[in-house]
Amino acid sequence: MKRKLLLLFFTLYIIVFSSFAEGTKSASPNASTITGLISGDDISSGSYYNCPPDNRLKFFINDAANETLFFGFDCREYENTIIPTRATYVCYRIMRPDGTEAHHGTWTSTVGAAGTIDGYTKAVIGPNIGSVTTGYVPLVFQPTVNGEYWIEIYRSTDGGATLLPGAKRIFCPLFDLTVAKNSGSYAKIDGRVYCTKWGFAAADANFTVRVNSSSQPTIYAYTTDQSIVKLAFQSGFEPIAWNVAVNKFGVSSASTYDVTRVSRNDAVAPSLAGGYNVFLNRPDPDVFPVGSAPTSPNFATPAITGCGPYTIHYYVPEPGDVKLFLNLNGVSGFQANTSDRILEAFDVSAGDNTIVWDGKDGLGAAVASGTNIKLTVINQKGRFNVPLYDVELAKNGILASANCPCINSKYNVILG
Repeated sequence: MKRKLLLLFFTLYIIVFSSFAEGTKSASPNASTITGLISGDDISSGSYYNCPPDNRLKFFINDAANETLFFGFDCREYENTIIPTRATYVCYRIMRPDGTEAHHGTWTSTVGAAGTIDGYTKAVIGPNIGSVTTGYVPLVFQPTVNGEYWIEIYRSTDGGATLLPGAKRIFCPLFDLTVAKNSGSYAKIDGRVYCTKWGFAAADANFTVRVNSSSQPTIYAYTTDQSIVKLAFQSGFEPIAWNVAVNKFGVSSASTYDVTRVSRNDAVAPSLAGGYNVFLNRPDPDVFPVGSAPTSPNFATPAITGCGPYTIHYYVPEPGDVKLFLNLNGVSGFQANTSDRILEAFDVSAGDNTIVWDGKDGLGAAVASGTNIKLTVINQKGRFNVPLYDVELAKNGILASANCPCINSKYNVILG
């Protein structure tokens, strides 16, 4: 059976974001709505042993001398019919920014053991560091260099040195990866944990992956033009095991955007390399700063040349996407199914540009000579697409918002 890769495209708005903790606290809003990590090389999902780059579960270290990773899991068998037991022979390894192994170890299922999260409340509280004593006892990794590390979770019978062949999937309904200071108050540093393509599964309060289990994480994507996109999955989003990414191109980067943004059916989880970093918290601004708004775009003089088809001449200060709005019905703003017309151009270069207009309005009729046209050029930042793989139900959709403004300039012209 083929699984459907659903691609959603959202318009961007300016908002102010609130802050969340890393791990279960942001992925699972309550104890009965669990969104956990999945590690399954048989379905190319999650951060498993030697997984592709877009699957890697990453964390960023900005000050290796003073920052440490404190982490833990509740690792279970992947079950959709019974209450799953804790998994055995679960190991992890941490990779350095240069791709070499920094450390590998074994996760212990014993209650109270280091790295074992015993219950939803402890996962939300986080690691017992500094003055915190009611969370979980964490595993500790001390980095030696700055940069982007990643952690893999897999089955192994030799303490994590090698992958156990034919291993079953691992489901981690509870998880936490906290980058924090390693002395003093042990202050947590939010917005350091991310992935290009998350491998998740939805479960009930017993950690059983069920058909009707709702998944309601809130995630944040950091675009290549330094915009931040917030996606909040709503009640009724029931995906079972699923993948989510956020990127510029859609479901493939092998063609033009009008093709790559179209949904398609794939039998296995697709590679989505080249996507944005997707966080469980608003990205740390010290490492992932928000870009400034571009200056206003403008039209050339004359703005329109030719006798049909016409050429519209405009200037944009930064590369990106452009939307040209031709207000032809005299009413402020765009009205669908009227004579208003929108032309789009993607990935334009900074500077002087042109776009061809066939001289027709939004209803397909030729615009008469002498018509007064109000032109608006909009320089857009932060284009994003949300490829979702193997999602069964999305009853109430996803709330999307962003802090990347669309800068516009208006111009009146009489068609000659």
